[in-house]
Amino acid sequence: TPLYSSAASDVYKRQGLARYEQGQADLALRHWTAAVALAPKATEPNLAIAAAIYTQSGCQADRPVQIGDRCAESLQRARAALAEDDRYANVQFLRDNLWGGRLVTAVERLFLGLSAQRDR
Repeated sequence: TPLYSSAASDVYKRQGLARYEQGQADLALRHWTAAVALAPKATEPNLAIAAAIYTQSGCQADRPVQIGDRCAESLQRARAALAEDDRYANVQFLRDNLWGGRLVTAVERLFLGLSAQRDR
């Protein structure tokens, strides 16, 4: 990946983080999607997308997911992202990388979903 793609991806990722904290989840998703288009295996925007979709879709750890639904897709995206860089499974690491409270709450909810799927 050319350096400029990585730098541009980082700009979109950071814009997404800011927008999500401002309550603009749809705009944040657009920014993160642009970041992933430039750097498809980037862990941070992929995990952020997974957390936002999981939350927006009303997914819950105690409800089974169906293959192909948005909850299942978000869990699959999260697993793939964490396989690229498992440091992002640590909430403190997310905070250290400027993830705000709203997104940290969403990712904690997502992690509960991942844990529930693993336990089934």
